Amino acid sequence: MAQNRKKVILVGKIGNGKSSLGNNLLRKNYFSEGSGFNAMTTKCQLEKRGQFEIVDTPGLFDTSQNRNVARQAEKILDALKLCPAPHAFLIVIRYSRFTAKEVTALDVLPITFGEQYFDHAIVVVTHVDNDVTDADFRNACRESHKVNELLKRCGKRVVRIDNMQPKDKNISILLRYIDQVSKYGTACFKNDYLSCHEEVLRRHADHYGYDRRLVHEQVEIIAKEIRTLIEKEKKEREEKEKKEDQSEKEQDYHCIVKNSLIFGAGFTCGIIFSKL
Repeated sequence: MAQNRKKVILVGKIGNGKSSLGNNLLRKNYFSEGSGFNAMTTKCQLEKRGQFEIVDTPGLFDTSQNRNVARQAEKILDALKLCPAPHAFLIVIRYSRFTAKEVTALDVLPITFGEQYFDHAIVVVTHVDNDVTDADFRNACRESHKVNELLKRCGKRVVRIDNMQPKDKNISILLRYIDQVSKYGTACFKNDYLSCHEEVLRRHADHYGYDRRLVHEQVEIIAKEIRTLIEKEKKEREEKEKKEDQSEKEQDYHCIVKNSLIFGAGFTCGIIFSKL
């Protein structure tokens, strides 16, 4: 039996090791790796090898910086153009950065892909030395309220990895999670209202250049506008479906009346001819 395809999108903050993780999964150095906060990935990049299709995305920036969130989200959203209907999103977090600020930076992702992406999300914690015990790792995860919240939203799917010396055991766990969220390649990420996200993001990206508002403030405003637009779109779709349903019922009614008239005329003619 052929191997299940694994279409994966890597997301996370600058310097967390997304590119290194992608190379470890592909078992070849396709993605350029930077050190520290030197971001090497400035646009989405797709690479394929074996069962994998992996997209590396530009790193999310710090929440205290004044930048245009919508433009950042648009760049990340390009991943879906390169890899439509992905099976999994790997949220890459660095072990030494289990902070509220670290996780808050990820708030850009729901306004980018929609809340549906959590159903296909797996948290991958990088730079975890292989000498760190599983018990110590679990305790570190529990210590951060923000990390715990993120893990709950991702179905508690979390994997540890040392990108310098990845253990086969941890890679296997990650592959099992990808198969779980994709139902062995049969279930893909889908957002029927992705066009609403694109419209709002495009408007904010065009309107604001250097945005002086903090990242979380921009995210809140954009998220609210997306929700409003989705509600509007839902109502329009419901009204359209009602009109189409009504139209079908009217057509069925006319067909029934027409057939009844034809049947009635035929029946009358039959009686007349029988009397002749």
